[in-house]
Amino acid sequence: MEETKKDTISKQLLTARKETLSKKNQNQSVHHGEFYGMQVYSLIQSDIKTTLEELRVLENPIIWVMNTDTTHDFSEEKHWLSEEVEAIIAFGEKNKELRYNIESSVSFFARKDNLTQALELLKKIAHTRNTVFFSPGKGEEGLKWETEFNHFLNEAK
Repeated sequence: MEETKKDTISKQLLTARKETLSKKNQNQSVHHGEFYGMQVYSLIQSDIKTTLEELRVLENPIIWVMNTDTTHDFSEEKHWLSEEVEAIIAFGEKNKELRYNIESSVSFFARKDNLTQALELLKKIAHTRNTVFFSPGKGEEGLKWETEFNHFLNEAK
């Protein structure tokens, strides 16, 4: 009986948290719809703090496609990343610090030289229950990668 109350309270808290974050970050991430049975979201021109907030409200298991330019100490997020994020595909130049900070948090981590290679890997490892979250970061490069990502999604239709 006690366990049922805890489950109900946990579900209510999680629902309230998702609603609050969703309202706070309204129009932050873009929902691209369903592709190959996966829900696909992107967040362009965002800092890592906002990206992590958006990741927290998505349905899991998540495959996070990110740029290796990210600099962040993920020690505070490691626990929930291990529960929510199934895989991370990073693209760009080698970043040993990023790999060291985040690789142990997920069951699968891969780095590819460019976004095209990252998206090819995504097609190979993703399955119908996944939520894909694409966050290339800020700047002119982020906008270029957004265009490439949208082209990838349009080809999938």
